[in-house]
Amino acid sequence: MDAQRIAAAETALVGSALLSPDVACRHRNAIGSGAFEDPFLGRVWEAVAAMAVMGQPLDPVTVADRLASSPWSRARAEVTEQIAAMVASVPSSANADYYAAIVVNAAGKRALAMSAARIAAAAKNGCGFADALALAERELAGAREGAAALAGPRRLGDVLAEVVDEVERSCKAQARVGVATGLADLDAILTPMRPGQMVVVAGRTGMGKTSFALTVALEIAERGEPVLYFALESDANEMARMAVSNLSGVSDRSLAEPARMSEGEWSLFARACGTLHELPLWFAEDGALTPAALMGRIRAQRPRPALVVVDQVAVMSEPDYRTRYEQVSAISRRIKLAAKSCGVPIMALHQINRETEHRKDHRPTLADLRDSGGLEQDADAVVLLYRDDYYEPEVRPGVIQAIVAKQRRGPRGVVELFFRRVCGRFETLRGAPGCPEPL
Repeated sequence: MDAQRIAAAETALVGSALLSPDVACRHRNAIGSGAFEDPFLGRVWEAVAAMAVMGQPLDPVTVADRLASSPWSRARAEVTEQIAAMVASVPSSANADYYAAIVVNAAGKRALAMSAARIAAAAKNGCGFADALALAERELAGAREGAAALAGPRRLGDVLAEVVDEVERSCKAQARVGVATGLADLDAILTPMRPGQMVVVAGRTGMGKTSFALTVALEIAERGEPVLYFALESDANEMARMAVSNLSGVSDRSLAEPARMSEGEWSLFARACGTLHELPLWFAEDGALTPAALMGRIRAQRPRPALVVVDQVAVMSEPDYRTRYEQVSAISRRIKLAAKSCGVPIMALHQINRETEHRKDHRPTLADLRDSGGLEQDADAVVLLYRDDYYEPEVRPGVIQAIVAKQRRGPRGVVELFFRRVCGRFETLRGAPGCPEPL
């Protein structure tokens, strides 16, 4: 973009704000003083925006008076004259939004160029590849966050057109918008996971969070919809073994001792492997995954995933925060941002604290997430997993409660599922062979 055109747009935007204070009020959140290449124009814009919000009169004299009250190297008369020239440069404020778009675009490109320079410097100055890559991911994530912040509000009518199109497409396909878990009883309460949403699945250790997520991932992949699964505590080989056991019904112990497998188990194993080989399911293993890397990998994945699973949040890293609470809060915000920015639903697994162990009723509640950073706040839905037989093995073995404790676009409730632990598979309780009757 021509430097002269950018300078003219910056001057015209400030001049428009002086003519019409609502211009500054409308754009002050998206455009700060740092968005201007000319520092003087940035200072004037900052003063005009502050005065406009407070309803103070705006003209070259009043703005120059405000600037004179802060450290400034130029004479008041010179400042007044320059501000008057800005007002004279535009006949009206009618094109202010056009000028603002030029300023925002130019500022974003300058910030991106600075990020690129820092990445190049890190790569050239003896920085290790992993460190340089982490810096690049952070810089690009920061640039995307900045772009999202500068996007500004959208008119209802423009967004409504997207909603109508989405509903019409869903009607033609005779399907609900979003991806369902495939567990019919749970899907009766939990609305399909939609692009931009973060669904948190939480529970104590041993409740079956990974098995639940893998069951859902396989259900979706078997419908031909791509799934990207970040296995942060396991490698791809272990996840593949779990997938074989899940789909075949052959226990993981049997797979570990294949010499003892029966002919029937071998047949189930072979059939499951044939099915799994064709599924659009990808496992990513990275024990030091950052939110920036998560966003980068989702964007790079082709085809675009219908669902992304992060197993689990507590293992992710975000080094710029001192306390674990602040770190998890930042990770949670950025997972949600990744879902919105990449246009995918993200299922985030999380281990809740030990407080449930000290209560008479061990069932987790939404309050148990409140020391887990901003997860409770950022989540569009929260599913808490609980089973009695973890504490008392003889009490309804295999029955697990999926507690829909939060859902922004649907009801809350409790659904009983059957957890076939021998193969790590979740099933609907009604009709599952060998499971207890529902209460």
